[in-house]
Amino acid sequence: MRILPAAGYRAMPWKNGGGVTREILALPTSGDWDIRLSMATVATDGPFSVFPGIDRTLTVLAGGPMELTVAGAPAVQLAPGQPFAFPGDAETGSRLTGGTVTDFNVMTRRGRIRHSVTARGPGEPLRHAGFAAALVLQPIEGTGGPGLFDLILPEAGETLTVPVPVLWVVCDSVAAPQ
Repeated sequence: MRILPAAGYRAMPWKNGGGVTREILALPTSGDWDIRLSMATVATDGPFSVFPGIDRTLTVLAGGPMELTVAGAPAVQLAPGQPFAFPGDAETGSRLTGGTVTDFNVMTRRGRIRHSVTARGPGEPLRHAGFAAALVLQPIEGTGGPGLFDLILPEAGETLTVPVPVLWVVCDSVAAPQ
């Protein structure tokens, strides 16, 4: 198991220039990524960056709620802790209905990687044979262990039991490597 501390996440401008994201992890680490995990602070209403060929799941971590409008469909209100999946290449806009939001984004390259994000309770055994990660939603007090929004990366097949709520990210390959 590896822990990526939130303090080490790399700040970078949004693709559309509208804000700043903190990249947690991008795989592969060179060239175009197939998996990308990041956090962003959304302080104003506006359009999302467009990512052709990408599937995306957004989860509000703090603040909110926030409304998302995807591809002209009726707005969906996102409260903290509720993952919402949508195509990254669809025109998407946000409206803040409760102030500034911190969100968690999982993006994967369609046709190569499939992902899911689920909110999991304290003490639930977490296991996956392939790539998986747990974003810590409360600090683990008194253990010197992971803090708020740190990312835990288990080894493939390793079982994690975390004493606080997490967002559990699972990724599976859907295409043979080329």
